[in-house]
Amino acid sequence: MNILYTNVDDNLRFELDARGKAGFSDRSTTALNFMLGKVANVEVTAYTGNNSATTVVGILGGLQVQGGRYMPSGLEGYLTQKEITQESIDFWTAEQKNADPTNPEIIVGNAYTVPNKYIDSTKRPGPYITDINVSIGDHSMGLLNKATIKFIVSNTTRDLDVVEQTWFRPGRYASIEIQHPESAIITKRLLTPQVLPNRDKVKELYPNWPIDDFEKNVSRMNAFRFEGLITSFDFQYTNDGTVEATLYLTGTSNVYTDISMFINNEKVKDQDETKPASTEDIKTPGRPEFYNILYDRFDSIVKEFTSQPSTNPFISLPTETLNNDTQGPYLLPFTIKDGKNPTNTDRFILVGEPYNQYTNTNTTSPQTIQSRYITLGALIYYINDYVMTKLTGNVSSPEIIFTDQLCYSNYYANLISCDPNDVLFLPKSDLNTTTGQQQELEGELPIDCNTYGELIYYKYFTEQIPWPGVYDKSTTYGRYYPSRIFINMEWIQKTLNNLADKQTKDFSIATFITKICLAIDTASAGAIKLALVTHPSDQTKLMLMDVNFIVDRDDIKRVDEYSVPMFSNHPNGSIVRSFTLSAKLPENAKNLAYVMNSGDQVTNSKLAPFMSFMYNAQNVTQINNLIKQHATDYEKNIEELAISRTKYGQSPGVLELRTSMYKALSEYLKKPHKDFKTSQQMAAPIFPFEASITIDGINGFRYGDVLQFDALPNRYTFNTVFSIIGITHSVSNVGEWTTELKCIMRPKLD
Repeated sequence: MNILYTNVDDNLRFELDARGKAGFSDRSTTALNFMLGKVANVEVTAYTGNNSATTVVGILGGLQVQGGRYMPSGLEGYLTQKEITQESIDFWTAEQKNADPTNPEIIVGNAYTVPNKYIDSTKRPGPYITDINVSIGDHSMGLLNKATIKFIVSNTTRDLDVVEQTWFRPGRYASIEIQHPESAIITKRLLTPQVLPNRDKVKELYPNWPIDDFEKNVSRMNAFRFEGLITSFDFQYTNDGTVEATLYLTGTSNVYTDISMFINNEKVKDQDETKPASTEDIKTPGRPEFYNILYDRFDSIVKEFTSQPSTNPFISLPTETLNNDTQGPYLLPFTIKDGKNPTNTDRFILVGEPYNQYTNTNTTSPQTIQSRYITLGALIYYINDYVMTKLTGNVSSPEIIFTDQLCYSNYYANLISCDPNDVLFLPKSDLNTTTGQQQELEGELPIDCNTYGELIYYKYFTEQIPWPGVYDKSTTYGRYYPSRIFINMEWIQKTLNNLADKQTKDFSIATFITKICLAIDTASAGAIKLALVTHPSDQTKLMLMDVNFIVDRDDIKRVDEYSVPMFSNHPNGSIVRSFTLSAKLPENAKNLAYVMNSGDQVTNSKLAPFMSFMYNAQNVTQINNLIKQHATDYEKNIEELAISRTKYGQSPGVLELRTSMYKALSEYLKKPHKDFKTSQQMAAPIFPFEASITIDGINGFRYGDVLQFDALPNRYTFNTVFSIIGITHSVSNVGEWTTELKCIMRPKLD
């Protein structure tokens, strides 16, 4: 599942090209209907429950504005005087009970409704929407899913009470649907299923995700739907006696991680009856409930697998070797609470001695310290299972999507962990089918598995679920799996304790996961940058993704930027209402003028390599010198990384050596490949250019879709593309629907 460098939907391309040709080279009736009949309608719906399948309690806009109180004449017309009945609350009194002692409904002190009748002669329609603005963005760029609804309550006596009860309710689940008539789609096509990852895989991993219904709802280009929670509102009376109100909505997935990490212990026990509850551990002062649950579950897994008979096919290691310091670490498969063996390779735990650590850097005798680790995939599974379920009162089936089948990181041949004590990148160790023993790890061992320059011997509790390693090189370019990164349990406890010591509002899922992402970012020197993002097509789904993973490089040839029809020289006419391009010179490019005027010497340390390439696009000599210098720097960086890695391996835990290794790894990641072009495709830097276009409203764009603006200079169109990071749908009070696309410039992948 890629969130950047994605293709614009094939049918959406076809429709946009047809719109550009409408009136330009196509003057058919269908084209004229598109140009003259695009009046959008908006319907906002409020629900009683935590999703759009629950009971509807209120509607703004939609079909109701085409009749009834929104028409001047007729029985319900707003010019017609009509008797209205409204209910108010009163309380039964002793006098009323004495007057009617046999009435069982009269209970002194209880509330009851009183009907009030009056004649509505205001001659004003019901509440109506004046403006809608919905923004969908890439969370990693600081853009969240938000919606703003402005509407007017013209008949306050009749409608304001109902509006307050229905809409001025923070936490209320609501949906927004924007729709054009069918004539607004010239090609009469639907979006293709390419907006989702492999359907069978998603159904297997996330059975609660109604993919069939989702694809049906989002397949229409003439309709856009947004779901979220009302988070705020404001209103004010105007001089003519009407009320102008504004509702603020937050996308469904954006509220997932606001929930506190403090959990209800009783609810946890009910959810997992197979887990042996440890009341003493749960109530231990100083340890947040989540860590106690995690620690208790960790112990139960170890005991479960070590207590079974040795004849069990899943057991290949006797109990007594658990404490044998000479055996090294052992991997245990994560156990799902229904008792089935896991199919996800990201759900593992690790116990043992990953390496020896000096307790005093001035001594030469190492002390063996046992550490416990859990994969990030298993940790997120526990967060979903034990913490996210608390949110079911607001959102239906909240869940963070994070598995090694859907979430990837870029493969770097020399990537190692700069902090192996807290963050462990564990490679694969193959099982020898002849001897039944694990073969020694060879070759490209990261520092965490070879701290003293020794090969560590691995065994597994199960031969049927061997540890596949944190990376896979079976594909052409390889990939890392961030869900398989091991996190030290002591680090988890320390982090949770530090957060719990602060105010409760700071102890949220978002804060905890941010701390984890920062630790992995630091350990990988920025190679792996995880962030919580909303699925580009389904705003109700939240994912933990590596925002550095631009595209599966085996699929690069399938990424073909869409040339936006614009300006008079485009063969497909124009679909653009407005276009802006802006640039701000970043800090790492402020020496640009000096570098370009200093002869043939290109100072790569002062300027991003691709920026040099861009601004010297017409100078072949300088480009060749740049390529040559890049290869030289690559070899130098590899050598320095190897030296720093060896020194840290000989003296683990020394801060100065760890800092040195971090710097060496950072330099390597700037130029991770000897070939200049390959390095830039892997790094995919963001250039200081932003573009924005506004077009007629349409559904189907996703953040990450790649565009091209042919009107720009050749060096931009030849070397770069524009990736969408934000999509804003707006509908005015006259039914004009527009879609704004905010883009950033990145290198072209080919």
